[in-house]
Amino acid sequence: MLLYSSLLVIFLLLAFKLFSPTKSSSKTLPPSPPSLPILGHVHLLKEPLHRSLQTLSQKYGPIISLRFGSRLVVVVSSPLAVKECFTTNDIIFANRPKLLAGKYIGYNYNMLGADSYGEQWRNLRRIGTLEIFSSNRLNMCLDTRRDEIKILLGKLYHISSRGFAKALILAGTDTSAATLEWAMSNLLNHPGVLEKARAEIDAEVGQGRLIDESDLSKLPYLQAIITETLRLYPVAPLLIPHMSSKNCSVGGYDVPKDTMLLINAWAIHRDPEV
Repeated sequence: MLLYSSLLVIFLLLAFKLFSPTKSSSKTLPPSPPSLPILGHVHLLKEPLHRSLQTLSQKYGPIISLRFGSRLVVVVSSPLAVKECFTTNDIIFANRPKLLAGKYIGYNYNMLGADSYGEQWRNLRRIGTLEIFSSNRLNMCLDTRRDEIKILLGKLYHISSRGFAKALILAGTDTSAATLEWAMSNLLNHPGVLEKARAEIDAEVGQGRLIDESDLSKLPYLQAIITETLRLYPVAPLLIPHMSSKNCSVGGYDVPKDTMLLINAWAIHRDPEV
């Protein structure tokens, strides 16, 4: 029994030495809360993750370092630090960590959101810019999008009572549905804003047809409502993770190579100093 206890103590000491965030005294890492051996800071994370990270940032600063097992993660919740990450260190943080989602959902890291910076990434970006998201391509598909929306609305009207159809629709339009739900919730809680938006739509578009993409330039108040909704309830509270390709510095702190970078957009959008 004594032998097993001794081995356990030795193992824990070795694990603590191996995974301790202070193992490299020559580097000034961002502030970090106390961690556990092997687990690191996993025990501090709760749902929703962006709020949990915001709480840690409010206590330890806008740039903090965490350890998820053996992986070092830097969480940034400051617009100035984000600017430094993606201007001064833009090439360094252009890489993506090799996560399982990128392997199995991103076609073995062959998508823009999963691929690291390089020739293939530049190729994918060029294709997306010129062939998919160009103004000419979007204008060419305008009638198609309008027809598809009408068809979809017609189908939804007829099958809205079917639970399975609802599940499929929500799965395919989760982000758009979430944004719409928050917008409607806020408007219902602020009837004065809702009335102003309705009056603007009636004056500029009328009640005889649906709002079209070409009408948006004439609806600044509605655009402001949408922008404010996206600010308060961003589609992606945490941006897609980045990874440093070499040692760099952010906000005066050292960021070693192969460090995962998380940007807490939700916290930045709600920063009272911004």
